[in-house]
Amino acid sequence: MAIDPKGIPFKSPSGNYSVTYIPRGWIYMFIGLFTLLAIGIFKTLLPLILMTLVVVFIWKEASSS
Repeated sequence: MAIDPKGIPFKSPSGNYSVTYIPRGWIYMFIGLFTLLAIGIFKTLLPLILMTLVVVFIWKEASSS
């Protein structure tokens, strides 16, 4: 709950110790964006890693014969 600045006297230290309010919707939005970003990075890197493993395997088979 936010503190109404008009209700705090000017010389009162109560405003210094108040907690910053972050709306719940913003938290859900950041979690959703982070999830989409992580999935995008994973989908981009997974084929690259798999192709590298396949090329390494082919290279080892070709050089051992």
